[in-house]
Amino acid sequence: MNTLEIDKAETVIDERTGQCLMLDLAFMQIIVPRVLVAEVISTNSVSIASGIKKDIKIFQWRGTQVPLIGMTAIDPGADQEYETKYEESSKIVLLHGLSDPKKLPYYALPVVGSPKLVMVSMENVSDDQNFGTLLPGESLRVLVEGETCSIPKVDYLEKYTIDNCFR
Repeated sequence: MNTLEIDKAETVIDERTGQCLMLDLAFMQIIVPRVLVAEVISTNSVSIASGIKKDIKIFQWRGTQVPLIGMTAIDPGADQEYETKYEESSKIVLLHGLSDPKKLPYYALPVVGSPKLVMVSMENVSDDQNFGTLLPGESLRVLVEGETCSIPKVDYLEKYTIDNCFR
């Protein structure tokens, strides 16, 4: 990895704990710091309302309306095949909003299966040599324990959500 990529990876990897969650978004796997995740809930436990846009739906969680963002937030060129798989998610991962917590205290991503806790350090993360072109919502693509994972651009996802939910 070059210096810029290492700097990006270090912003996601907390060297003190190294705890991240690997999330299967049906079309890709991402890793996020465990502290970014507020809660993991079953899709059966909430009533998801029709969306503001095709790729943003809203649900109530603990008295707060939470946007559930679809894969086109990460990949605007996503095709219908992935969107259908994405709708079959079994869990929802609620993430803390960081950029404007008053406007966006939480947002969520639907995931397939259960998130996997992984201990991540710079020693077990390496550059994915076959990464190709990064998607707009990706910061970096790496190999974690032999599996290709994306590190999402959290600020990009939050801006996308705010721009499309609070106009």
